[in-house]
Amino acid sequence: MNVPKDWDRKKELVWTIVANGKTEVARATLLDIWEIDRKVEVSNGGGAGGGTQVSNELLAKDQPPIVKIDPIARPRTGVPVTLTASVTDDGIPPPNQKPRPQRQQEPTLRGAPPSPVNVPLPARPRPVQGALSVLWLVYRGPAHVSFEPDGYVKVVDGKVEVKATFTKPGIYTLRAYGHDGLLRAPADVTVTVDGPASSQ
Repeated sequence: MNVPKDWDRKKELVWTIVANGKTEVARATLLDIWEIDRKVEVSNGGGAGGGTQVSNELLAKDQPPIVKIDPIARPRTGVPVTLTASVTDDGIPPPNQKPRPQRQQEPTLRGAPPSPVNVPLPARPRPVQGALSVLWLVYRGPAHVSFEPDGYVKVVDGKVEVKATFTKPGIYTLRAYGHDGLLRAPADVTVTVDGPASSQ
């Protein structure tokens, strides 16, 4: 979305969407406080929170991994198919970097009860620390897909292999995220899934 050069940064763009009889509103702003920069991406993606020492200099040097997906045999529902992703990286951050030291707790908080959690957050997969890893997910598709193993999988000799099992036929877009411990990058592949083989 492009806006005029003289756009008032305090203004909002507002979209109203009606779907299934329900009205939703989406808002956008150019205020700096909402900018998603590399530090925000690292924090949200699990890099900074996973024990990696992060500095502005390291973030500026790091480039996300490059992910390439091997051709996939046309699968059928209920039959696992192998997905292979090849991953290369610039070596930043260095493999097996030492975890950052534990943050000291304020003396007044020691022994205090934990903060209440009003809305439990769903568990998010975390990248493998100190190594390249890949997460597979369904970006678009008619049904759930099971991946084995699930979550981020460590890259070994430049590759990651997982088994995917589709529950319904149709056209799927699968996404593989390569993660170097700080930054991640996606690669997509479109898969057409057939129904189960007919018995003769």
